[in-house]
Amino acid sequence: MISKKPCLPTHPAQDENGSLPANISFGTPRPVKGTGAGVVTKLPAVGEVAERGKPLFRVDDQPVIVLFGATPPFRMLETPGTKGSNVAVLIENLAAFGYQVGVPPKDATKAEYTPRLIDVVKRWQRSLGVEPTGTIEPGRVLVLDGPARVSSVKAQLGVAAAEELPRSRLRTGWSSPRCRAQKPARPRRTCQ
Repeated sequence: MISKKPCLPTHPAQDENGSLPANISFGTPRPVKGTGAGVVTKLPAVGEVAERGKPLFRVDDQPVIVLFGATPPFRMLETPGTKGSNVAVLIENLAAFGYQVGVPPKDATKAEYTPRLIDVVKRWQRSLGVEPTGTIEPGRVLVLDGPARVSSVKAQLGVAAAEELPRSRLRTGWSSPRCRAQKPARPRRTCQ
């Protein structure tokens, strides 16, 4: 009796386990520093991913929320009429969270902290479980240029918030941990 092995599709790029080779890349580690006054009361774990809208660490037992953008928090946002690129970063992030904030101006320096925006900030603060003041203090948000993974933590609990905190490795291109592989060539059928 002659027995044939079934024809199975294979991908030339697959290894013996059927896995596709891929690389996940992270950027160069860089220090993360808090701003403002206060004492660090909770630190992130090594490997934790800093995601938009999520707390990364706590200062004075209040969450420090990650926002994405190009302008770090450099002043308190509390007075209607305040304009600047830090307001534009806030608007972009609130829109990413699903809040209706209107269309931001093309020139980020003209983004304005309006009474309507203050109301949205209060709703956002309620959703975070913090006091809805409508005020954004620099030490209560951390602006990164994208998702980051904590590679080491140098700080200790009880240090001043402006000290160096965790080191992070910037993630490249993905907003959640996952792997992207190149699409393999069309499968070949092999029969033996």
